[in-house]
Amino acid sequence: MLLNLPLTSEILLHLGYFFSLLSYSVRDILLLRWILVLSQGLLLAAVVLPAGDAPVNAYWFILFMLVNMVRIYTLYMERRPVHLSDREQKVYNKVFRMWKPRDFQRLMQVAEWKSAEKEEKLIKDGQAMDKILLITSGKVGVQKGFLLLGELSTGDFIGEMSFLTGNDASADVICLEETKYVEWSQKSLKAFLDRKTHLKPELQAVIGKDLVKKIQRVETHISKKEKDDMEVG
Repeated sequence: MLLNLPLTSEILLHLGYFFSLLSYSVRDILLLRWILVLSQGLLLAAVVLPAGDAPVNAYWFILFMLVNMVRIYTLYMERRPVHLSDREQKVYNKVFRMWKPRDFQRLMQVAEWKSAEKEEKLIKDGQAMDKILLITSGKVGVQKGFLLLGELSTGDFIGEMSFLTGNDASADVICLEETKYVEWSQKSLKAFLDRKTHLKPELQAVIGKDLVKKIQRVETHISKKEKDDMEVG
């Protein structure tokens, strides 16, 4: 039985516009892309069937379908499960657990894993800071001259204030034992954040939490010292 081409074309046209309208009510971006591909495919068939060839608007429908298919592919790639290495997983659990794993994985792609021996100086007082470090194991001392101001260990940042303010280092940082850490150059990290602008406040929140933790340590140390002084007195 031969198809009634005008009627079939009209049905396809209505279906195409129906699915196009339906796409406005879909929240999931991947499903939305599939609905748009279906809609554009139906509209393409609606204009090609009666004409017997491809009129000008058919090429536009083909282009729209191709664009959506490319976006569907990238969405599938972005939604693949993220597999972190053991050392990445430890850093993620310790410091970045509020981040999406894929965002954290991208951050680590611009980082370097490094290690330092005991008594090795990581940062020199007055040094122009061009990097930010995150300790993954070990312990370092923060010194001003011969005075030990404090100690930093696993999960602590080094150079975060210089990253935020642009100021030079205000103290020496010396390894008290063998120490492993992650290092980002300020240049590469800022370039990364310029590309992934939604991660700027996320990283600021992580650094802010680190600073609060350090302030609380100082307050605890001062409080303990005052208590000890009172007992001695």
